[in-house]
Formats: sequence, C-alpha cells, structure tokens
Amino acid sequence: MIKWHQRCACNAGKSFAGLVLLVLMFAGCSGTGDQAGTSPESAQPESPPASWPQGLPQDRLQPWESGRSGSAFDAQTEMLPGVERFLEAGTVSDLGEASRLESGTSGSGEVAWAMYRLELDSAEPGAIALDVNLPLRSDGSASSYFVGLSDYSSLRWEWHGPYSDNHVRLARAASPGPDVMAADSYLSALGNSFVTIVAYDGSRADVLALETETLDSADLTAPPVPQGLSLTPVAGGLSLQWNGVIADDLAGYRVYFSGSSFSSPSDPGVSSAGYVEASTRMLLSDLAGQCFVRISALDHNGNESALSAEASASPLAGSPPVIGLSLAQPSVLRTETAVLSVQADAALLLDYDLDGDGSFEISGSSQTSQNIDTTSVGIIRPLVRASSVEGDFQAYGGVSLIVAGNSRPVADAIVNPASGPAPLQVNFDGTASTDFDGSVVGGGWDFDGDGVYEVFDANSTAQLSVQHTYNSAGLFNAKLKVVDDQGDFDVDSVSILAEGAAPNLPPVAHVLCDVPVVILGQLLASVDPILDASASYDPEGGALEFAFDPEADGFFTSYSSSSSIEAVYESPGNYLVATKVRDTAGLEALGYCLVRVKRFAPVVPTSGHSLNGNTSTTALAALSSLVGIAYNNITTDDLLFLRSTDRMATDWLAPITVDASGGEWMSFAQDASQFNLAYFRDGDLFFKASQNDGGSFNVTGTPDNTVDNAGNFCSCALVAGRPAIAYHNATSGALLYVRAANSSGSGAWEASVLVDDTGNTGLYTCLTNGATGPMIAYYRQDNGNLLVVNAANSTGSSWNSPIIVDSNADDVGLHASLLASGITPSIAYFNDTDNALQYVKANDILGTSWGTPVVAATGNINSIQLVRVNGYHSIFFGDNGSQTRFVRSVDFDATQWGAPVTIEGDGAGALVSCSVSSFDQLPMVSYYDSVSQQLHFARPRVD
Repeated sequence: MIKWHQRCACNAGKSFAGLVLLVLMFAGCSGTGDQAGTSPESAQPESPPASWPQGLPQDRLQPWESGRSGSAFDAQTEMLPGVERFLEAGTVSDLGEASRLESGTSGSGEVAWAMYRLELDSAEPGAIALDVNLPLRSDGSASSYFVGLSDYSSLRWEWHGPYSDNHVRLARAASPGPDVMAADSYLSALGNSFVTIVAYDGSRADVLALETETLDSADLTAPPVPQGLSLTPVAGGLSLQWNGVIADDLAGYRVYFSGSSFSSPSDPGVSSAGYVEASTRMLLSDLAGQCFVRISALDHNGNESALSAEASASPLAGSPPVIGLSLAQPSVLRTETAVLSVQADAALLLDYDLDGDGSFEISGSSQTSQNIDTTSVGIIRPLVRASSVEGDFQAYGGVSLIVAGNSRPVADAIVNPASGPAPLQVNFDGTASTDFDGSVVGGGWDFDGDGVYEVFDANSTAQLSVQHTYNSAGLFNAKLKVVDDQGDFDVDSVSILAEGAAPNLPPVAHVLCDVPVVILGQLLASVDPILDASASYDPEGGALEFAFDPEADGFFTSYSSSSSIEAVYESPGNYLVATKVRDTAGLEALGYCLVRVKRFAPVVPTSGHSLNGNTSTTALAALSSLVGIAYNNITTDDLLFLRSTDRMATDWLAPITVDASGGEWMSFAQDASQFNLAYFRDGDLFFKASQNDGGSFNVTGTPDNTVDNAGNFCSCALVAGRPAIAYHNATSGALLYVRAANSSGSGAWEASVLVDDTGNTGLYTCLTNGATGPMIAYYRQDNGNLLVVNAANSTGSSWNSPIIVDSNADDVGLHASLLASGITPSIAYFNDTDNALQYVKANDILGTSWGTPVVAATGNINSIQLVRVNGYHSIFFGDNGSQTRFVRSVDFDATQWGAPVTIEGDGAGALVSCSVSSFDQLPMVSYYDSVSQQLHFARPRVD
C-alpha cells in the first residue's frame, strides 16, 4: 500500500520544462554490461570528487520529533516527494513536488546533489524505488545519475549507478549484484536512513519521488518463478516480455543474460540489468550474436525465486531508434492539464500506456502528444513504445509525473543584518511567507544549515520571527521552513557572513575495524580485532587524542595519543563501537563502526548414522535459501543427502537416499538454484542434480563408467554453464576432466579429457573457474608434489602443461583446496613431511608462477577447505580427527595467519567440508564426530 501525502504544487517562478530522453540499457551478450556477482561498490566512481557527499550525516532529532525513538512513520511503504530535501549542494531548485539538479556543462566536472532523510522507525529498508526524470545535457547527450545509500554498518556511502532510466529499484537479494542493497544496516542511531542522488559532469536530473519498503527478516518465502518469458528480435536488440507474478511483497524482476546457455547468475559471462525491473517488459539493446535470457522475481525481504525457463534469440541487424519524452513540468495539481510529448521519427508507430498500468490503451498511433488523466493524486509512470511498420525497429520511453492535491506554501526568508563581525546578532523574519490556497500555520529556522532546525513549531508562527547570535566567524546558510494548514511545507535559504578570525573547527572522527565480523569457536576467539581511528583528522592540522568504547557500553578509555586499540570479544552480539577524538583546543567528535561478533553453534542435523571415516568424505553446499549435506552411511553403505528447511540451517529434514549402493568420495558444484553432486563409487564416477529444492535427485549421469578404476578424488564445478568434474584414474595414475553435454548433467557426458598422466598424479583434485577458464589444483603421489593446471580454453576441452607449485619437501600437496574465481589464485594444502597446513598464492591472476608457501597451522591434517570470508582468507580443517578448526589470515594478502580457532573438539574433526553462504557471506561447515559417530553442522550465529 502506498501512503501518498497530498503535498504539492508549483510555486510561482519555479516551473521548468523537462525533456526525458530514453537511454536503453546497453549490454551486449558478447560481454558488456554489469556483471552478476559484483558488489555495488564496483559501480562507484573510482575517486568520487570532494564535492560529492563524503561522511554520513550525524543524525539528530528535529524539534518536532522530541521524545521519539525512531521515525513518526510506520513500517509500510512510504513515498517521499523529491522536493522534501534534507540537504543539497550545487545548483538545486524546486519544480513543484520535484527537485531539479543541474551539474553545469559536459566536461565541467561539476556536481549537484540532493540528500533525503527517510524516517523508517528503526525498520531496515528492504527495497528503495526512485522516480527521476532526465532532461538532456547542455550538449544534447543523455543525462544520468548516481544513488548513494547510507551504509551505517561501515559508516560510508554505498554508491550505485550511473542510471539513465526514469524508474529504478534497488533491493536486497541473496545473490550479489549492482542492483543489490548489500550493507548490514542503513539506519542511523535514530532509526532513519539517508539517500543521496547525484548529478555529475553536465547531467540534469528531476527527482520526483523516493519510495521505500521495509525489511521483514522473518519472511523466507521467495516469490513464484516468472513464467512465459518471450523474446522478440528487433534491430540491435531483443524485446523481452513475461507474465507478472502475484506476490504482495514483490520488489520486481532481475534480468540475467549471456552469450551462452547458463543455469546460475554466478556462471561466467552472465550479466545483469544493474537495477530491479518494475514492469514485465524490457528492451535489451546493443547486442551482438545469440543471447540467452532468464529472469527471477525478487521481494523486498531479499528472497529471490529460482530462474525462469531459459529463452534465446539473436537481434536483427541495425540500431534501435531513439525517442524522447517530455512534460511541461514533472509535477501538476489534480485536474491540471498535463501533456506528454514524444520526439520520434515520423515513420514510427507509437503505443501509449498513459496510466502506467502495463497495458497500452492507444496502439499504432502517429500522434506525438497525448493528454494524461490527472483526476487522481499520486505518481504516474507513462510508457511509450515506438515501432516501425514492419516491427523490426522498437524502442521504449518512460517518464514519471506527480499529481498532487494541495499547493505548497512559499517560504520567504529575510535577515538583518546579513553580515558583520562576530559575535553577530541577526534578526530572522519569515512572516512574509504565503500560501495560495490556505494559510501558513507554523515554521522555524535552521541557523547553521545542517538540516536540523534549532527552533520550530508546526502549530504556531511565533518561531518565524526570532534572534540568533553567531559567536564564531563563518559563512552560514540558514534555512526557513514554513508549514501550511494541509501539513505541506516549503524551505527558503539565506546566507549570513560572520566576519573575524578563522574559527577553530571541531575534529572529524573515523574509526574502522580490521575484522568487521569476528567469528568465535568453541573456545575463546584467537582473533582480537584492531579498532583504528587513524583516519580521523583535525581540519586545522593539529594533533589529536583518542578514547575508545570497544564494547559499546558507554564506557570510554582514557584519552591518549594512540589512534588504535586491540578489542577482545568473548560473547556474540552486534557492537556499535565508538571512538572520541579531541583536538588541542578541547573540541571533540564521535565516530562509530559496527563490529559483528558471532560464534559457531554446532548442531546434529541427523543422528544414528556412522560415517565411513576411512574412505569417504562429506560434501556441503548452499542454495540461496537452503543448505544441503551429502555423506556415506557405513552401516547401510548408502549415499545419503539431507537439507535444512531454511537458509540459517536451524532445522533439518530427514535424510533421503541418493544412491543405495553408496558413495566413497563426493563433491558439490556450488550453485544458487540446485544441488549438483558428483561422486565416486566402486571404480566409477557418477553425477546427480537435485529436484524440488533437494527433495529428490534426477536420473544418474555417468561421466566415467569405463572398466578401469576412475573417479576418486572427484571435484565438481560449473564450467561455462555446465557441470564439470576433475578426478583421478587409479588404474592409469592420471588426472582426467569431463564436462556434461547439457546444463542438467543428466544422461550422456562429453568424452573425458586427459589432463596429466606423468607419474601417479591427480589425487586430491580441486576444480574451480579461473581468469580464462577452469583450473585444477592436485597432488602427485609418486614424488609428493603440489601442481596446478590451467585449461587452454573456457570449456576445458584442452589443457596447458601443469605447473609445479610446491616441491620443497618430501611430501606436499595433500588435501589441496584452490580459490581462483575473480581473484589471484591461492591454494591451501597439507605438508605431510613437516606436519604443516600451508598456504601459497600465485604471482599473477593466471597462476603461471607462484610465491613462497607460508605455514598457517601445524598438526596432522586430514581435510582442508579454503574460503574467503569478508575479504580475508580462511582455512577450515580437521586436526588429526580430534578437532574441527579454522585459521584466518591477518591481512587481505594472506601473508600472515592468526592462531587456529576450535569449532568443536573431542573427536569432531574428520571429513570437514565448508561453504560460504550466499545469504550473509559467512562460512558454514559440516564434519564427522568419531566419538559419537554422528554428522555435525555448524555456522556462526549471534544467538
């Protein structure tokens, strides 16, 4: 439900004509466009100019909010008109209910921005929608804008964009992407969130409205899978259309596309639109060659449906037409005339959806202007489709219009004197403010222009005429805010110059934690994070003193010259760490950062099953909302699978039988939509994919069932959209690779490829995707060396020569675990000669040469899994079958390692398998307790 506050109208002298040019999403299936799996930060300018908002605002109560703990709004959808700015900079003006941002001329590097304060009553935003019309730049080119969200968990802005669409949605989702709200918390200490819209380097933007939906963390149900996806080839692109899904909390649709068939958004080469699509149609343009498309439905609680059925088509030759849409003004009063004008080639036929409901009321028209019905207040998003007579050229254009029911008052700020030596006493007078269709009933003043009003009364005009003294020199942009009898307001600004010596400015406090997520084991944590406030500064360049409240209990350490402190956390919880900095004049400032402390909580997901600890392993994988474990039951010799009922894995279903004949070695290919399981049994290699969210498994595929003994030490991954497996042939002593003939992995597979047959090689394989194609790390038994090999192409049909990574001891490379996707390759492995867990990193992104190994831990290791958690490398391992442990790198480059942390001991340390959840990017681990003879599972939790 949209709560539309009837606030409006056009102040005299503040109307402008606005032209919106359609700029389609340019993203070719040949590889251009936003890559699925990147974080929102990847869309940020590399070095935002200093004129962009830098630190987050220090939120404070407004006078009319006295006594409240959060916002005055409830947790329903809120729509905030674009004119209701909290702060702005650059050239910003009113356009009725909208704000016009103008950033100079193209190439000037100028900036205009508007910041908005969303009152959410301490409820985290789950989705944010923006209506922003885009007039052309001064040189006639298309405008764009950036969006900044207040990430209070790391005290910085999370930037998205640039966008050239009039209606953009951002939402939370388990799988990352540039359209995803990725921060832990967007709320200030008062429970408010801030959004900044930036026009940059000549762009112009009319901000009409911001809409928010709050997050319901208890909702774990994804929307239905979209159906009916169809693709229509047009010149230079594809026209997409699908059936809308029915879900009360629907945020919109995510559109994924690639130049090859794919089954997961994380597959190599898969691109995304860059924002959540609100309608059920889209035009992909600037395409080259055949394009494969899937879509998903996303709600505002971060739940994403499985991908739709795949559709593919190739664009027609030529380029799409460009059409422009214009409105006389983006905001009108109810029943006021609003005309939509279209600038397009006269040969094009125009279809009009004037009320924005998804249906075209007018089809095949040659008329380039239409009247919009303005009898109801709210926001309207008209859509125009332009097509050639033959249908091979097509383009869409969109624009937003606000219809309001009340005219806003006009604020008129007068000050006397406007300048003079400090201390300067100024008389403020706002009584000349007027309201055309009612009366001014209240208001007040923000003397320093920081968005927070020092004096204000919404029900009295007494605060319109006041005095204020500026004791320090400076230029102050004071604001007058007046309220009319309908509750609408207007703001006017005036500058006051207090002359004198330059004032001493307070310091600026910044504090960061080198470990934003502290993970405790069964014993006390060995990782003691460092709180670092060295980024704090005094604007005058003086020395600072520092005091810390690491436990967020209000007790600060004594001031000292040390800018950092080591914190020790023994209990789980979320700690809003504070630091105080003090300059030589005694002025203070506060800075905050959020430290999340979680502890591994072992559970027994199933009981009464003794695992085969001699020849078997466990395998663990996580979908976007479920966790699954495969293992071998030595009592029945069955290969079993069990899964959780939720993504936090707090409850588990009974195991199901995958193969009654057993499984001696198994591996999951990590996939957001299904469990892909490869396993070795009785000398053969098998593969099965899950159905019904892991409720059953499909027909067994047979990647290698030749007469020899092949398939042990199998490692499974998705390569170019299909399951692939690296494995050992015990008969020939060779390393082999095989890839499925289709995306499901059922039925026939392609012929196995010989990768390496020198000596007895290919044990403890680890297959993953590297920079140019699949990579395999493995152990050569006859000489005890660790090796890695790169495929010669993206599918692995041919391979380069192996590279020796470590041969410095008699026996190294057992239990090799390789990380390479999107990062410089690195390997964790066991040095049997020295009884050491070692880590080694490549010298280049291709892994053609390797650095010097470092020791991460010591002991008799029996299984190893290398993962990345919040940017740091972590190794999970079983220590001599008695403990399940993990060790974390001290730095991002993993040149140093901390002390190992015990997850569980007393025999719980065999068959360790680890995965990182796509939901919260935290590790989860399964392992075998040889004492109780039970399978265990653990993940970090606060409770």
